[in-house]
Amino acid sequence: MTATEAALTEASERVTRLDAELRQLSAVKLEAEKKAVVADEKLRQTRESFDHAREQLQVLESEAAALELERASVRERLSSLNAELETARAEKVHHEEAMALAAQSLRQRRADLESLGQEIIEAQTRATALEEKTRSAEADVARRRAMDADLASPELETARHELRCREEESQAVKAQRDSLGPRVDEARAKLDAQREKRSEAEVALVRADSERTHHSQQCREELKTEPEALLAELPVEGALAGEALQAAEEEVRQLKTRLENLGPVNFMALEELQEAEERFTFLETQRQDLLASIEDTAQAIREIDQVSRQQFLEAFKAINAYFAESFRTLFGGGLGEMRLTDENDPDSGIDIAAQPPGKRLQNVLLLSGGEKAMAALALLIAIFRYTPSPFCVLDEVDAPLDETNIDRFTHMIQHMSRHTQFLLITHNKRTMEIAQVMYGVTMEDPGVSKLVSVRFDAVEREPVPETAQLQSA
Repeated sequence: MTATEAALTEASERVTRLDAELRQLSAVKLEAEKKAVVADEKLRQTRESFDHAREQLQVLESEAAALELERASVRERLSSLNAELETARAEKVHHEEAMALAAQSLRQRRADLESLGQEIIEAQTRATALEEKTRSAEADVARRRAMDADLASPELETARHELRCREEESQAVKAQRDSLGPRVDEARAKLDAQREKRSEAEVALVRADSERTHHSQQCREELKTEPEALLAELPVEGALAGEALQAAEEEVRQLKTRLENLGPVNFMALEELQEAEERFTFLETQRQDLLASIEDTAQAIREIDQVSRQQFLEAFKAINAYFAESFRTLFGGGLGEMRLTDENDPDSGIDIAAQPPGKRLQNVLLLSGGEKAMAALALLIAIFRYTPSPFCVLDEVDAPLDETNIDRFTHMIQHMSRHTQFLLITHNKRTMEIAQVMYGVTMEDPGVSKLVSVRFDAVEREPVPETAQLQSA
């Protein structure tokens, strides 16, 4: 029994050890599996990184190829621009020569114009002198003829001889003047032709200058750089090395200097500048006047707004006080007031609040029909009290009022009739009772209207303190 127990104990211990080893192996296995998962993840990431790097390499290779193509295109474009630059230089030289010839021709034509102008002036002077001589000779002839009757025979013969000489001289002067006429016309025609040629030359100069400026600007815009920088970017090869490169740079500098020194050729520039300055001065003066007018107008508007705001607030305050008083009189108590929607903005609008006796304060739109009519009458009377009028026409304003409100209404009318004449259109008998004169329309015969009037002041009745005229319809 003891041996059996010992064997069982030993077996149990072995089982325990085996279980412990099994658990340890399971833990090792689990750790190994975790490491395997981590290794797989790292392998996957490494493969993804490799694929990404390979894709980037392909992209870089594509970009490198594109850059190489672009580089070749830039080289071709640079060569083309270089050729265009040479063409522009040649055109510039051509335009400079054409401008020089045009300027020389213009100077020659100006000299011709001045010479022709001088000839015309001299011819006109000679013609004027000849005309003066002609008029003097004709006057002498007339004077001599008048003296014929008073002269003796020898003196008459002498005078006749002198007269014939004067007439011959006059004829010669006329012939000379007639011969100068075609020359003057010819000189004027030449002057007009020279002026036309001068205008054409000026137009040609302006056109050549415009083309020169256009080509120069176009080359600079296309190159986006100065000639020195362009030469610095060009590849230096055998033909441009050393002294050739320096010679090219010197030529570029000389061309640039000549281009700057040449400048635009426009003989009307000074006159155009003066006209533009005069126009600018005139417009600037007009602008200053307009600005001053605008400022004055704005200042006047601000002053008017300020005065209008002050007067409006004063009128609003006074009418509001009259409205509250009239409201209490017509309703026999209560509260009525006007409020600005925005107290800081007089243009915001007006709200009317009313509180008849025994009711809460509310907007006038929430009142009954009769209460609305009474509130409107209170506001109308308040406005009339602020700005009195000689008369007032009321058309059936008492229609929605009950007897109590009719009495208050008529009492108010009687009270105000001392300053204002009221013309009332009404069907209410209580209102008719306060009238001094009543007009009515009746129809005694079918289709025929007739006006009837009654003056109550001519009839004995109990006097009333205040009366008003009433128009009944």
